[in-house]
Amino acid sequence: MARMKFLFLFLVLLLNAAAIAQNLSFVGSYNSLAYVMTISVQDNYAYIGAYSGIHIVDVSDPSHPTHAGRVSETGVMIIRAMDDYAYIGTNDAFNIYGLSNPIYPNFLGNCFIYYANGFFLNSHYAYVSENAEYYKIIDISNPESLNVVGYFEDIACGDGFIAHDSLAFLADWDGLRIWNLSDPIHPQLIGHLAGLFLYSVMVENDIAYTAASGNSLFIIDVSGPTSPAVLSEYATEGGIASEVVSDNYVFLAEGAVGIEVVNVSDPANPTFATSYDTPGDAYELCVSGDYVYVADNSSLQILRFDPTGIENGEDLPKEFSLSQNYPNPFNASTTFEYDLPKSADAELAIYNLQGQKVAIILDARQSAGRHTLTWNANGFSSGIYFARLEADGQAKTLKLAILK
Repeated sequence: MARMKFLFLFLVLLLNAAAIAQNLSFVGSYNSLAYVMTISVQDNYAYIGAYSGIHIVDVSDPSHPTHAGRVSETGVMIIRAMDDYAYIGTNDAFNIYGLSNPIYPNFLGNCFIYYANGFFLNSHYAYVSENAEYYKIIDISNPESLNVVGYFEDIACGDGFIAHDSLAFLADWDGLRIWNLSDPIHPQLIGHLAGLFLYSVMVENDIAYTAASGNSLFIIDVSGPTSPAVLSEYATEGGIASEVVSDNYVFLAEGAVGIEVVNVSDPANPTFATSYDTPGDAYELCVSGDYVYVADNSSLQILRFDPTGIENGEDLPKEFSLSQNYPNPFNASTTFEYDLPKSADAELAIYNLQGQKVAIILDARQSAGRHTLTWNANGFSSGIYFARLEADGQAKTLKLAILK
């Protein structure tokens, strides 16, 4: 009887473990971009900042994003679309555009800022980093007439985030600093967690999620703002370029590594959820509903995150498999589907007829479940190639053809 009870409990644990599988899958992309640095999504539009200007992309159909407009604003470093405005930091100014017509933003006002690479906002003020040396405090209550009303210095002017409209959390090379903005023109430092080299921060429900040097995500309890305390450290797959907190997950843009998602339902014990290797370098991301929008160097990548993944253990793939790509033959791009019965480090690579590896489409840890991946074969000549998927000591190979 004891043996039967043990087996029953073991099976329950297996099913529960399977039930938390998550999946991050490709939905669509917009590729007519170059040197993309920043992204902000509002309603059905993505505002994508690059040194060449601001590109507006209609994402109402995430599988087929389309060009909607463009603003000739050079040197864009950061953009945030909020309510009826777009706030933009460039290499020489802080600008505000009106978004009453979202595809034709109208310029409202600006303030000279040398190298405005970061800012945070509350209802009446913008705190804009100038050359990572100090913050200018700008009255934005009238966007057509911006006024500098004060300054304050943070040790390295890192990324900032306002919570509850009266506390500012700033990440810099000497840790996390917490400022009281009850008097918005004269911020007061009230808390400091020293000893960490931090460069970005997001705050959700009295928890700060901070990107640190050395491929680390530090999770910090800030419920007592005068005495912040580290809850946990999570080792990421790559260096964190930006992060977004949504529900119980932290979405991380990690440059050449792509996107990593971390489950933080228990902030003291963060766990790997899933990852996705984007085709370029993931600089910044936005999360809206089930969709993840990625500024990926030369393109906008749109992914879908399924937080529930597989509903029950019986729906998990029983076998490791790689399905025939479609379409095949193909001209520009093709899609692969593959099944992983359990989480594993996976590589999907392309080989030519001489057996030479000519492209690596995927090289990342993947969760259990069915995955979809699209390969853009621009730059490859017509001919026969082979796709080989390797994971958990297993491999599958299939033949494909490019016709141009």
